[in-house]
Amino acid sequence: MSTKVISRRPVDMPVFERVEWSELGIRLPHNLTYDEWENVGRTIQTLDRSIHWALGDWINFGEHKYGEMYAQAIEATAFTEGHLRNVAYVARRYPHNKRRATLTFNHHYAAAPVEDEEGRNMWLDKAEENLWTVKELRQQIKGKTMLKDVETDSVPTEILATMRRICGIVRDYDIRVYRREDGSVAEALEMELSELIQAYNEQSSS
Repeated sequence: MSTKVISRRPVDMPVFERVEWSELGIRLPHNLTYDEWENVGRTIQTLDRSIHWALGDWINFGEHKYGEMYAQAIEATAFTEGHLRNVAYVARRYPHNKRRATLTFNHHYAAAPVEDEEGRNMWLDKAEENLWTVKELRQQIKGKTMLKDVETDSVPTEILATMRRICGIVRDYDIRVYRREDGSVAEALEMELSELIQAYNEQSSS
Protein backbone atom coordinates (compact mmCIF):
# COMPACT_ATOMS: atom_id res chain seq x y z
CA MET A 1 0.00 0.00 0.00
CA SER A 2 1.54 3.32 -1.06
CA THR A 3 1.39 6.23 1.33
CA LYS A 4 2.49 9.60 0.00
CA VAL A 5 3.65 12.15 2.55
CA ILE A 6 2.70 15.79 2.25
CA SER A 7 5.54 17.78 0.71
CA ARG A 8 8.11 19.03 3.20
CA ARG A 9 9.51 21.80 0.97
CA PRO A 10 11.29 24.15 3.41
CA VAL A 11 10.32 27.80 3.62
CA ASP A 12 13.14 30.21 2.72
CA MET A 13 13.01 32.24 5.95
CA PRO A 14 15.28 35.14 4.85
CA VAL A 15 13.01 35.79 1.87
CA PHE A 16 9.90 35.09 3.92
CA GLU A 17 10.93 37.70 6.49
CA ARG A 18 11.46 40.36 3.82
CA VAL A 19 7.85 40.11 2.66
CA GLU A 20 5.23 42.14 4.52
CA TRP A 21 2.26 39.84 5.17
CA SER A 22 -1.23 40.84 6.28
CA GLU A 23 -4.76 39.50 5.99
CA LEU A 24 -5.21 41.83 3.00
CA GLY A 25 -2.26 40.56 0.98
CA ILE A 26 1.53 40.97 0.74
CA ARG A 27 3.97 43.75 -0.08
CA LEU A 28 7.20 42.75 -1.83
CA PRO A 29 10.48 44.68 -1.58
CA HIS A 30 11.59 46.34 -4.85
CA ASN A 31 15.02 44.69 -4.75
CA LEU A 32 13.57 41.15 -4.74
CA THR A 33 15.36 38.89 -7.24
CA TYR A 34 13.49 36.64 -9.65
CA ASP A 35 14.51 33.51 -7.71
CA GLU A 36 13.31 35.08 -4.46
CA TRP A 37 10.03 36.13 -6.07
CA GLU A 38 9.55 32.58 -7.37
CA ASN A 39 10.26 31.20 -3.90
CA VAL A 40 7.59 33.44 -2.40
CA GLY A 41 5.09 31.96 -4.87
CA ARG A 42 6.04 28.42 -3.87
CA THR A 43 5.68 29.40 -0.21
CA ILE A 44 2.19 30.79 -0.82
CA GLN A 45 1.22 27.56 -2.57
CA THR A 46 2.56 25.51 0.36
CA LEU A 47 0.67 27.68 2.86
CA ASP A 48 -2.53 27.40 0.85
CA ARG A 49 -2.38 23.59 0.76
CA SER A 50 -1.21 23.15 4.33
CA ILE A 51 -3.25 25.72 6.25
CA HIS A 52 -5.80 23.24 7.68
CA TRP A 53 -3.11 20.71 8.57
CA ALA A 54 -1.02 23.47 10.15
CA LEU A 55 -3.94 24.74 12.20
CA GLY A 56 -4.82 21.22 13.37
CA ASP A 57 -1.21 20.45 14.30
CA TRP A 58 -0.96 23.78 16.13
CA ILE A 59 -4.07 23.10 18.22
CA ASN A 60 -3.03 19.54 19.09
CA PHE A 61 0.47 20.66 20.05
CA GLY A 62 -0.91 23.43 22.26
CA GLU A 63 -3.38 21.15 24.02
CA HIS A 64 -0.75 18.48 24.62
CA LYS A 65 2.05 20.80 25.77
CA TYR A 66 0.24 23.71 27.41
CA GLY A 67 -3.21 22.33 28.14
CA GLU A 68 -4.82 25.11 26.14
CA MET A 69 -8.50 24.59 25.44
CA TYR A 70 -10.42 25.58 22.31
CA ALA A 71 -11.62 28.83 23.91
CA GLN A 72 -8.10 30.24 23.96
CA ALA A 73 -7.46 29.05 20.41
CA ILE A 74 -10.64 30.77 19.22
CA GLU A 75 -9.47 34.05 20.76
CA ALA A 76 -6.11 33.71 19.02
CA THR A 77 -7.44 32.79 15.57
CA ALA A 78 -11.07 34.00 15.33
CA PHE A 79 -12.02 30.58 13.89
CA THR A 80 -15.18 28.93 15.20
CA GLU A 81 -14.88 26.19 17.79
CA GLY A 82 -16.45 23.72 15.36
CA HIS A 83 -13.86 24.43 12.68
CA LEU A 84 -10.98 24.15 15.16
CA ARG A 85 -12.35 20.90 16.52
CA ASN A 86 -12.67 19.45 13.00
CA VAL A 87 -9.16 20.32 11.81
CA ALA A 88 -7.63 19.10 15.09
CA TYR A 89 -9.56 15.83 14.79
CA VAL A 90 -8.39 15.21 11.21
CA ALA A 91 -4.79 16.06 12.11
CA ARG A 92 -4.91 13.50 14.94
CA ARG A 93 -6.36 10.84 12.65
CA TYR A 94 -3.49 11.16 10.19
CA PRO A 95 0.12 11.33 11.43
CA HIS A 96 2.39 13.26 9.05
CA ASN A 97 3.55 10.08 7.31
CA LYS A 98 -0.05 9.12 6.48
CA ARG A 99 -1.04 12.38 4.78
CA ARG A 100 -1.25 12.47 0.98
CA ALA A 101 0.17 15.37 -1.03
CA THR A 102 -1.97 14.32 -3.99
CA LEU A 103 -5.23 14.68 -2.03
CA THR A 104 -6.81 17.68 -0.36
CA PHE A 105 -7.39 18.08 3.35
CA ASN A 106 -11.10 17.54 2.67
CA HIS A 107 -10.37 14.12 1.13
CA HIS A 108 -8.70 13.17 4.41
CA TYR A 109 -11.63 14.67 6.31
CA ALA A 110 -14.08 12.53 4.32
CA ALA A 111 -12.24 9.30 5.22
CA ALA A 112 -11.44 10.29 8.82
CA PRO A 113 -14.58 8.70 10.36
CA VAL A 114 -13.51 5.25 9.06
CA GLU A 115 -12.63 3.45 12.28
CA ASP A 116 -9.40 1.62 11.47
CA GLU A 117 -6.25 3.11 9.95
CA GLU A 118 -6.03 0.42 7.27
CA GLY A 119 -9.53 1.29 6.12
CA ARG A 120 -8.75 4.99 5.94
CA ASN A 121 -5.61 4.30 3.92
CA MET A 122 -7.55 2.01 1.61
CA TRP A 123 -10.10 4.73 0.83
CA LEU A 124 -7.38 7.31 0.24
CA ASP A 125 -5.63 4.85 -2.10
CA LYS A 126 -8.87 4.45 -4.06
CA ALA A 127 -9.38 8.22 -4.20
CA GLU A 128 -5.88 8.64 -5.63
CA GLU A 129 -6.22 5.81 -8.13
CA ASN A 130 -9.66 6.88 -9.38
CA LEU A 131 -9.10 10.65 -9.13
CA TRP A 132 -12.25 10.97 -7.01
CA THR A 133 -13.52 14.36 -5.91
CA VAL A 134 -14.30 14.81 -2.21
CA LYS A 135 -17.99 14.32 -2.95
CA GLU A 136 -17.30 11.10 -4.88
CA LEU A 137 -15.14 9.78 -2.05
CA ARG A 138 -17.89 10.49 0.49
CA GLN A 139 -20.43 8.72 -1.71
CA GLN A 140 -18.19 5.68 -2.10
CA ILE A 141 -17.56 5.44 1.65
CA LYS A 142 -21.24 5.80 2.47
CA GLY A 143 -22.30 3.31 -0.17
CA LYS A 144 -26.01 2.59 0.00
CA THR A 145 -26.60 3.99 3.46
CA MET A 146 -28.65 7.09 2.69
CA LEU A 147 -32.39 7.30 3.36
CA LYS A 148 -33.22 7.15 -0.34
CA ASP A 149 -31.28 3.89 -0.70
CA VAL A 150 -32.56 1.86 2.25
CA GLU A 151 -35.71 -0.24 2.41
CA THR A 152 -38.31 2.02 4.05
CA ASP A 153 -41.55 0.13 3.39
CA SER A 154 -41.79 -1.04 7.00
CA VAL A 155 -41.36 2.49 8.41
CA PRO A 156 -44.60 4.45 9.04
CA THR A 157 -45.03 7.15 6.40
CA GLU A 158 -45.35 10.01 8.89
CA ILE A 159 -42.14 9.01 10.69
CA LEU A 160 -40.20 8.76 7.42
CA ALA A 161 -41.56 12.16 6.31
CA THR A 162 -40.46 13.70 9.60
CA MET A 163 -36.97 12.21 9.22
CA ARG A 164 -36.59 13.67 5.74
CA ARG A 165 -37.93 17.04 6.87
CA ILE A 166 -35.39 17.15 9.73
CA CYS A 167 -32.54 16.33 7.30
CA GLY A 168 -33.70 19.15 5.02
CA ILE A 169 -33.78 21.65 7.89
CA VAL A 170 -30.30 20.62 9.09
CA ARG A 171 -28.90 20.80 5.54
CA ASP A 172 -30.29 24.32 5.08
CA TYR A 173 -28.90 25.44 8.45
CA ASP A 174 -25.52 23.87 7.70
CA ILE A 175 -25.24 25.80 4.42
CA ARG A 176 -26.62 29.15 5.64
CA VAL A 177 -24.84 29.33 8.99
CA TYR A 178 -21.61 27.40 8.50
CA ARG A 179 -21.28 27.87 4.71
CA ARG A 180 -20.68 24.13 4.24
CA GLU A 181 -22.03 23.74 0.72
CA ASP A 182 -21.64 19.97 0.82
CA GLY A 183 -24.21 19.71 3.63
CA SER A 184 -21.86 17.35 5.48
CA VAL A 185 -23.70 17.60 8.82
CA ALA A 186 -27.02 16.75 7.19
CA GLU A 187 -25.42 13.80 5.42
CA ALA A 188 -24.02 12.50 8.70
CA LEU A 189 -27.49 12.76 10.27
CA GLU A 190 -29.03 11.00 7.28
CA MET A 191 -26.54 8.16 7.63
CA GLU A 192 -27.44 7.77 11.32
CA LEU A 193 -31.15 7.67 10.51
CA SER A 194 -30.50 5.15 7.74
CA GLU A 195 -28.71 2.86 10.18
CA LEU A 196 -31.64 3.17 12.60
CA ILE A 197 -34.06 2.19 9.83
CA GLN A 198 -31.89 -0.78 8.86
CA ALA A 199 -31.80 -1.92 12.49
CA TYR A 200 -35.57 -1.47 12.71
CA ASN A 201 -36.04 -3.56 9.57
CA GLU A 202 -33.84 -6.33 10.96
CA GLN A 203 -35.81 -6.37 14.21
CA SER A 204 -39.12 -6.43 12.37
CA SER A 205 -38.09 -9.37 10.19
CA SER A 206 -36.67 -11.47 13.07
